[in-house]
Amino acid sequence: MDIYSYVIKTSERFDESDLYFGHGTENSLDEAAYLVCGSLNISYDCDLQSLNYFLSSEDIELIEERIQRRIKEKIPAAYLVGKAMFAGFEFIVDERALIPRSPIAELILNGFSTLMTREPQRVLDLCAGNGCIGISIAKIYSESLVDLLDCDENCLKLAQANIAKHNLLDQVNVINSNLFEKVTEKYDLIVSNPPYVSSKEYESLPIEYFHEPKGGLVCRESGLSIPAKILQEAKDYLSEKGLLVLELGHSKSSLEKRFPFVPFLWVEFSHGGHGVLAITREQLTEYCNELN
Repeated sequence: MDIYSYVIKTSERFDESDLYFGHGTENSLDEAAYLVCGSLNISYDCDLQSLNYFLSSEDIELIEERIQRRIKEKIPAAYLVGKAMFAGFEFIVDERALIPRSPIAELILNGFSTLMTREPQRVLDLCAGNGCIGISIAKIYSESLVDLLDCDENCLKLAQANIAKHNLLDQVNVINSNLFEKVTEKYDLIVSNPPYVSSKEYESLPIEYFHEPKGGLVCRESGLSIPAKILQEAKDYLSEKGLLVLELGHSKSSLEKRFPFVPFLWVEFSHGGHGVLAITREQLTEYCNELN
């Protein structure tokens, strides 16, 4: 069978199953293409209809095993193929860290042009997971020094594998720390996609999310304890003109209720996504009392 027909057939099988799409893909066709192409190391973005590729029996055996796991165990395709795309770059993924899907990718590809007027010299990816955000920034800003920080050693081992994959050992460093505890530098840009899902919200998520590390998703105090701590402490680790970019997703409204007198700037995205704020060191300092 040719690859295009096989992807279509797989998409139809996914449609007949009770699956959730949202870990890098948005529908059954994209998920099928991602799983099939990823399994065969074929570019996900290629034109499958014009690609003259016929699957061998070995190809089909490998992919069928993964299709069955996708349907029966509801494991996201990215975990099954061991890789995911973020900001146009490929990353190694496994169940040590969340699957990359942050709308911050759009900001990275735009060079944070609507938020910053100069290239950051030092960047911190806080709660870095597999390192996709910080590594993508390093790829865009080739002169920037980037630190990837996480409290989970397993995440950092995965991040180190991605640093090596992208040949950034001289530009990107890892820090094992509980938020800012072991940070000694000041940064022009701090970007963070921390845990922000409440325990109640987590319980109602599709099964696919339960394959991801719970600690990367769930946060106490209705999802706000870690984001609030970042907002309270980030000013001490930003340079004079420094900027914090913080993702909160659906917890946006909860944050606004908790800090009603802080004028957060919520980033607008052209390609989907919401709940990402940007705030300067100057603003964090000005509203430090309101944030405590």
